[in-house]
Amino acid sequence: MNQECYSETLETGGTVHLISSALSPALAMATLDALHGHSAWKPIVRDTARFHGATGFQSAHLTREIGDISRTILQREVCASDGALKIEVHRLDAGDFIALHTDEGVCELRIVTFLGHDWKPSDGGFLVFPDRGNVRKTICISPIHNTAVAFLTGRATEHGVSEVSSGSRYSIVGRLPVRFRNGPSQS
Repeated sequence: MNQECYSETLETGGTVHLISSALSPALAMATLDALHGHSAWKPIVRDTARFHGATGFQSAHLTREIGDISRTILQREVCASDGALKIEVHRLDAGDFIALHTDEGVCELRIVTFLGHDWKPSDGGFLVFPDRGNVRKTICISPIHNTAVAFLTGRATEHGVSEVSSGSRYSIVGRLPVRFRNGPSQS
């Protein structure tokens, strides 16, 4: 697999890592096909978010490949794993969104892998990282098939998902509790 990783540091201290070709192409397609047919989607509606989550979605191959990504990012972030990798799946349909938030008090490595073909900018559903330290700088990540974004949660990494305008936005979310090897936690 030919992965490339680009990292951008926010002035608030958080770092966003963008990984192309995150999963093997066959696994990415098989996972997307499985998500299309998954029957356990549950609506999640709050003041700050509206999307669908699914439980009971397991894949040893997916866990292994996302685990490989997490080990690479942990080395860059000077963190160590503090628990088991958990996998969630999200589907955002037209009108769905996740408001800007920080996950303050939670210190996790979050790895969001986008799955979905034929995405266009007019479809919305961007993963957004505003940089409160530099009001002119906001990182907007397009949910392009088989691209992953990794970041540490906590007050230094505010993030959200812009409203989906059309279609469905599928993503796999890996959550790995972490602790910092040196220095204070971000949470």
